[in-house]
Amino acid sequence: METTISDILKKKGGGVQTIGVEGTVREAVDLMNQQRIGALIVIDDGKVYGIFTERDILTRVLAEKRDLETTKVREVATTSLVYMTSSDSPEDCMRLCTTKRCRHIPIIDEGKLVGVISEGDLMAAEIEWKSTQLRYLETYIQYDPGKA
Repeated sequence: METTISDILKKKGGGVQTIGVEGTVREAVDLMNQQRIGALIVIDDGKVYGIFTERDILTRVLAEKRDLETTKVREVATTSLVYMTSSDSPEDCMRLCTTKRCRHIPIIDEGKLVGVISEGDLMAAEIEWKSTQLRYLETYIQYDPGKA
């Protein structure tokens, strides 16, 4: 794929759903359900603090029998954040998802959050790229220089 994360974000849209560190798990879950997403970026004083994912809900909230109404997102969010930049390649992003076993990668340029890429976004981009390449190859194979 000869594209960058920036290209994927342009097609997807750069909107990012966030929640503050003082938000409750209940508020986070409600927002994730409403937006039909699997992760929220956690913000503290305008800066990225971490990410709160479905996996965090399972392992740090439900498994530990925490109260959704009183537990703050900062208590259960993943703070050892892996991220990429918009100029990185989708292949590198896929590799990071695989090696770090994460489904959502924040995209941060010069300290500013510019988007989030999911494994699904990466797969959709790869399918589109491969479909385009296949059409080009079919056209090339079917080309008859004698009829040109």
